[in-house]
Amino acid sequence: MLGFNTAVKGLLASQQSLYIVNHNISNINTKGYSRQQGIQRASTPFQIAGVGVLGTGTEIQDITRLRDSYIDFKYWNENAPMGEWLVKRESLEELEKLFGEPSNNSFRRYLDDFYLALDNMSKNPSDPSFREPVKENALALTKHINETAKRLQDMQREQEFSMGTMERRINDLAIQITSLNKQIYATELDGRKANDLRDRREVLVDELSEIVDIRVDESTDGKYVVSIGGVSLVDHSNTFTVKLAEDRSRLEWSNGSKVALNSGRLKGLLDIYNGDGMDNAYRGIPYYMAR
Repeated sequence: MLGFNTAVKGLLASQQSLYIVNHNISNINTKGYSRQQGIQRASTPFQIAGVGVLGTGTEIQDITRLRDSYIDFKYWNENAPMGEWLVKRESLEELEKLFGEPSNNSFRRYLDDFYLALDNMSKNPSDPSFREPVKENALALTKHINETAKRLQDMQREQEFSMGTMERRINDLAIQITSLNKQIYATELDGRKANDLRDRREVLVDELSEIVDIRVDESTDGKYVVSIGGVSLVDHSNTFTVKLAEDRSRLEWSNGSKVALNSGRLKGLLDIYNGDGMDNAYRGIPYYMAR
């Protein structure tokens, strides 16, 4: 009978291993999924008085994720600077297209044509035929400046819309991470591993870490504490919200205190939206509008 039970336990362990393999294959295209592995061990031996210990087969001791937490935390630390400079690069490329340098429709071309017409008129002040080109080029230059200013204003409105979207996304991600903290804690109370829930939580943190620079700490109960500039956004089972200042100059906590942003996509947008180039500030849209 003991031999039969040992064989059955071996079959059950193999069946569980197949379930794990099937789960891995089913989630091959799932974003953020970590491959899982069943850890087998010898099951508790059977004690026989006067004989000794008899093996009772094998069992699945645990199901673990093949994931390196150290790499996750390093990625989250580096993701925000990358997000900031991606936003700034995209915005500067858009500004470059807007000003059209170098091209036949650039501000420099209109200015050069105007100065050339002025120079020709100064050399022939008594000839009325040289006055009309000055007028035409002055009108063309003025029109180009006005059109560029309008496009800069449109671009600034787009940046403002994007900042509002990111503000809402930060708060939404914080709520979802808090919810998963609670689910993971409840699942793992009895010793089980909430592998799939942990994968979902890390996908959310991946996204959040690109928008704002965050620090993530995992407590002994498996819950994440997520902070920005040393202040908690997610604290175990509690969520704190952020908002854009009314003048869109900064990100604030719900009590009105400033959120210390060092990097991230949102910081990139704030710099582009507000940067006037004064006092070592970033050269954003206001800087180019003033010129």
